[in-house]
Amino acid sequence: MAPAHYIVGCTACDLQRSYSSSAPDCAYQTLDGQQLPMPASPGWCSDCRNLCRVERLPSAEGEAALLKTLLCLRLDFANLLKDVPQKLPWWQFYAKPMNGIDTLEADISQLEQQLEAYRVLRAALAERASPGRCLTCGGSNHQPLPLPTRPDQPDVLNVNHPGCGGQLTIQASKQRPQKTGQKQLFDLEGRQIHSP
Repeated sequence: MAPAHYIVGCTACDLQRSYSSSAPDCAYQTLDGQQLPMPASPGWCSDCRNLCRVERLPSAEGEAALLKTLLCLRLDFANLLKDVPQKLPWWQFYAKPMNGIDTLEADISQLEQQLEAYRVLRAALAERASPGRCLTCGGSNHQPLPLPTRPDQPDVLNVNHPGCGGQLTIQASKQRPQKTGQKQLFDLEGRQIHSP
């Protein structure tokens, strides 16, 4: 997925914070040193009283949504293949492939890899006792924010802005995010591992 930049604001005050999905990479580090990617998203942390990156723990619902998308892509692929004649005349062996088949094959392959990585991460975090954490302060008193659905207008979220009583909004920005910082490592409970 391409990095994106978002602006979070408030309907009642002049709050304006930016969030970049290309902020420093975060990963879980297992006891044997293996690193697993950490899904993170924007969230409002009540402890920081600010917009922060928060953990997005894998769930059965998330896995089911990925599986449903994969099954839909496979069905689309099967429908495309149904339109291809089984027996081709010799001169069609050198013809260009049908539009959409190569793209659909690549999408299916990418989604299969994503689903497998999601399952591995879910299995690794199966014994976890703590809820998702704010990646800035480590607290669990936060609310994840959904990403905008309309690129040209801010989405009003059902999240109160503490202090002024307004509703938080989120909007995609045309600004290109730049990757900054070093990879941050966390244990499987979401606590940051400080390097010496």
